[in-house]
Amino acid sequence: MKLYHYTSIASFEMIWENKSLKFSVSKTTNDIFERNKSLRLTKGSFPSTQDADVIRSFFDAVFQEIESYRQISLTKDYLDLKGYASPMMWGQYARSKVQDNKWYDGVCLELDSSKLIRPQEHFYEGEVCYKTDVPMPCLEGINPSLSNAGELYVSKNQKLLFFTKHKHWENENEYRLVCKGTGYLDISNAVTGIYALEDSYALTRVCELVDNKSLVFFLSLGGADNLHLVPTNLKLYNNFINYI
Repeated sequence: MKLYHYTSIASFEMIWENKSLKFSVSKTTNDIFERNKSLRLTKGSFPSTQDADVIRSFFDAVFQEIESYRQISLTKDYLDLKGYASPMMWGQYARSKVQDNKWYDGVCLELDSSKLIRPQEHFYEGEVCYKTDVPMPCLEGINPSLSNAGELYVSKNQKLLFFTKHKHWENENEYRLVCKGTGYLDISNAVTGIYALEDSYALTRVCELVDNKSLVFFLSLGGADNLHLVPTNLKLYNNFINYI
């Protein structure tokens, strides 16, 4: 499976130097629900005899466990569109201002999922599910007295906690990687394409940094009746220009 990561040219420079993607805290996302995770406690979630201090400690442990996880958001291929060719994603995640205070388009990395070097522990991944009504996780189903109750709760509810978003975000077509603690995802052998817009500063910078030009593609506006982004492999293009 191919996965895609849209980013600014400044971030790409660091990614390419380290051949890795950084896991980030959910509080930095633009989704207000993810920035402000909540849990509900309903009547009957625990026996009436359960000690209130134990429940409060469980509540704190669950939140601490949730906040210890970091994530990387990637994009999949759409039903009718390659993941590198989403106009919305280019506009939302691959544009940034630099020192001269001008806007610059960035880069889209194409990755072979099977060649990503994943963390060995406390790691989850999968497609994000989009719902019109996102349910609030209920604090139940785990014995709150257990020393690892917080970890058990997050493991049991990871789909709802990490892979469920509001339907308004569905055009991101997200595939997510989630890992406990700070860390990086090794992509050194997984990059199969680096896409930049035609005649952009990003394309110039990618050409300066990337020796293997067969990995580099530039996207131009094309189509007879409908506009879409058309990829051209830089190495093949240069060979053709030199030939003629």
